[in-house]
Amino acid sequence: MEVTKNKDINIGYLINERKLIELDTLLKQISADIEYRVSCVDGTSLTFNELNELINYPNRKEKQYSQISISNRYNSPIRISLTLSNRQFTTITYRVNGDEREVDYYAGKIEEFIMSLKQWYSFLATPNFFVHVSVSMLVSFAILLLLISFGILTTKSSVYIVVPLMIGISFIYDKFRQYLFPVVSFALGDGIERVNFRNTVRAVVLGAILLAGLVGYLVNQIPSITGQ
Repeated sequence: MEVTKNKDINIGYLINERKLIELDTLLKQISADIEYRVSCVDGTSLTFNELNELINYPNRKEKQYSQISISNRYNSPIRISLTLSNRQFTTITYRVNGDEREVDYYAGKIEEFIMSLKQWYSFLATPNFFVHVSVSMLVSFAILLLLISFGILTTKSSVYIVVPLMIGISFIYDKFRQYLFPVVSFALGDGIERVNFRNTVRAVVLGAILLAGLVGYLVNQIPSITGQ
């Protein structure tokens, strides 16, 4: 009996040469005829019939990838398609069609592969109201604590700016979230350098936030330590 299984998955992930080779090896268990379709940010569409063609493509900044779709030919006994995109609410979509037992097996393999792409910051990359509010609150209170510790604000006066500060931080966070915590990182061609630079920026920003919170806490503890 022929069945179809398809699923949409929303995670923050990274795809690189090693992972593409892993996927290519899996699909070639079914068919040697694999097609790679690439959509770029400038609207250009590219089609590659060999994985090496995709890996060797320069992936310049002005034509950087926004989506990669991988599929085998329709005459394959098991038909598999997988789309890796930068959409905010559905980052990965797959479809498996064929004999029921084979579909279950390869769908499991595809999902196992997908989860291996997941990044530690996935919960920040994909839109989440609870995380959004929590981050805004934590950053806002860290800033207030630092300002109070240095005597720029008093505890009483900080009450009047906490809400506007949270709104401002929320807006800024939403703008920078997609840069610091992208839903997808295509570490291919020139994209490798872009991904490495973004990783460095992310580490610096997170380190600065943690350091600011730690300094603010320590400064706030000085009066109790000195007995003043």
